[in-house]
Amino acid sequence: MKKISLMLGALVFALMMSCASKKEQKKAEVNAELQVPVQTDTLLFYRKTSCMGTCPVYDFTLYHDRTCHINGKYHFKVKGEKRGKVSEETLAELQGKLESIDFWALEAKYDDEMVQDIPATYIYSKANGKVKWVKSRYGTPEKLKQFQGMVEAVIEQIEWK
Repeated sequence: MKKISLMLGALVFALMMSCASKKEQKKAEVNAELQVPVQTDTLLFYRKTSCMGTCPVYDFTLYHDRTCHINGKYHFKVKGEKRGKVSEETLAELQGKLESIDFWALEAKYDDEMVQDIPATYIYSKANGKVKWVKSRYGTPEKLKQFQGMVEAVIEQIEWK
């Protein structure tokens, strides 16, 4: 009887510890999935992943000095690696939107592994001493969807060279 009580107590303790660390585990999963070295001057990193169809696949990086880099991989109008620059106004608008949607308070992961064939969007931002990774695939809040639309519109406007 004593052994059963000890085993039951150990099981309850293990379950409590695993629940407490779920948020940290989600953050680690997002970072591990990306495996992207982010430079210290990066303001925003934005990755679109593939689907089973013709979803655009690319990486976009915006730096604090307004320069940006894109690597178009599949089904995207920009092929390969290109560079560009955004205006001061665009940079300020993106930074303001990050603040207005409270990006740093968002969950690390919006997903449901049971849902198949939809691309993921990974977003990293580092601004004002705050750093955050978010994976967005399924169940994405509306305010984050709006931010993604804003980023994609900016990418479309840049003159890539």
